[in-house]
Amino acid sequence: MKKRILLLSIVLAIALAGCASGPNETEIYNSVDAYFKGRSSVDYSFTSLSLCRYTEISTLEIIARGKKQKDIFDVPYWPIMLHIQGTCMWGDEVKSFGGDVEFIFGKDPYGVWVTQPR
Repeated sequence: MKKRILLLSIVLAIALAGCASGPNETEIYNSVDAYFKGRSSVDYSFTSLSLCRYTEISTLEIIARGKKQKDIFDVPYWPIMLHIQGTCMWGDEVKSFGGDVEFIFGKDPYGVWVTQPR
C-alpha cells in the first residue's frame, strides 16, 4: 500500500511539474497554428496589415518566456513573446507578415494548450 501511495505521489509530482513549466515548443507551435486557423480573419495589427485571412506560419521563434501567472479567476497562464512570420490572404492577394507579439498560453478544460495574443 505504501509503495502505491509513493508511486502515485511521484507520478502526480512529475505531472504537476510539467504543467508548471508551461507549454513546450511543439505545444506552442500547435496552439498558435490552431489560433490562426480557427478564425476567418485575424487582426495582424503587430504588422502593417490590419485584417487578414490566415494562410501559413513560416517562422515561429520563442523570444522570451514569462513566469506562470494567474488571472482574476485563479486560472494559470504563461505569457510568451514570439517572433512570427508567415503569409496571409488580404483580399485576393497573398501578403507576408511578421513581427513580435506576446501570446498567453493556458489549458482548456480538456487539457489542451490554447493561446491568444495579449
